[in-house]
Amino acid sequence: MEKPFRAVIIGAGPTGLALGNMLAAAHIDFVILERHDRVVTESGACIMLWPHSTRVLDQLGLLDAAAAESLGLHSKVTIDPLGRQQSEYPTFQWIGENHGYPTLHLPRTRLTKLLYEGLGEHRSKIKVSSSISAIDANEDGVCVTLSDGSMETGSIVIGCDGVHSHVREYTKADGVPFEASPQVTQFECLFGTASSIPGLQRGIFWESHSPGMVTQFGTSDKIAAFSLFRTLEETATEENRSYDTDSVPRFFKEHGENFIAPGFQVRDLQKHCTWTRLARQPEGSAKLWYHGRIVLCGESAVQMSSVMGMGFNAALQSAVCLANSLYEVTRQTSPNPTVEVLTGIFGDYQQRRETETVEIKDVSANYIRAMTSSSWLTMMVIKYLLPWLWGEKSMMKKLGTESISHGRTLSFIPYQDKHGLIPWRS
Repeated sequence: MEKPFRAVIIGAGPTGLALGNMLAAAHIDFVILERHDRVVTESGACIMLWPHSTRVLDQLGLLDAAAAESLGLHSKVTIDPLGRQQSEYPTFQWIGENHGYPTLHLPRTRLTKLLYEGLGEHRSKIKVSSSISAIDANEDGVCVTLSDGSMETGSIVIGCDGVHSHVREYTKADGVPFEASPQVTQFECLFGTASSIPGLQRGIFWESHSPGMVTQFGTSDKIAAFSLFRTLEETATEENRSYDTDSVPRFFKEHGENFIAPGFQVRDLQKHCTWTRLARQPEGSAKLWYHGRIVLCGESAVQMSSVMGMGFNAALQSAVCLANSLYEVTRQTSPNPTVEVLTGIFGDYQQRRETETVEIKDVSANYIRAMTSSSWLTMMVIKYLLPWLWGEKSMMKKLGTESISHGRTLSFIPYQDKHGLIPWRS
């Protein structure tokens, strides 16, 4: 008798948890292995959920909970290096009107907690303190050996373990030909949360641009979130990506004069911080997202700047695409598809998602280089030419028509769609 299909998901971050919610809804067995000792921890930048993502959360029954945890931002205000306002638009209100679903800004911890709680009884399928030491795959299935010597078996391994993917690295170590394009790391970001800042207007996404730096900041009545990007003096590598205990205080000191909102500077933010992390932002992509029974999803496959808030949205769309394919194959074939069948599924998955995801990566790369004046030509096009030709509202319509409206949904969950001015293409 054949064993039932079982997915071994590596990584209990937002992507792995979201995929777990999808597989649970599809009645596909899974286990999630997380190397940390807890699932919900302070980590990562504030995540912006675009409408094609909140649409998926609506399918999963999590939209109302996500809205309740959001910062409630409705407008975007840009300022210059001296703190003077340059523009103000109800950008997120327009986006909501275009698509029928809101844009939500959630601190990563809140999103992780939301997706974790969404698993309900399936939370027992998450195993923490589970570091990988080996992955073995053959014609019959996969076996993941953990650092404590225990093993998890299944039909496939899905690497949702982020930028510094262990799945990708261990697969290379075992001789499987995952060939990644070189990661470029030209920027780093100090992100974190703070207590609500008195005197600053609520509901505003503040963004400032200056040579070598971009700041992003928003506050609700209870919490504030920020991301401070800066250009590295030289391109970094994986080998020199560590920081010491003085890195964050030194960052605040070096950029204390930069404004993040009118009358409010980086140095003013420091005393309100409740949590911070300084991290580099690698940009790159794996040339092959799969091999045999192993497949990558999210930032383990494509890494991008978080400046446009598109990383998790791209990962969520990949998870939707993968979940739909797994649902279909487990209903049409034997409980445990052959390697040949899986190769076809994973190849189709990469073909559909790679072009879209790499395009998003490249747009994000162009945006941060423009806003930090790293590329003068790109800066002139993005900062001046496009707004002059299109205007902010028309640019949001163009983005919605060409990108957001093509967002995928889960094929196996019936639901009532919401609609805006721009029709959904799928």
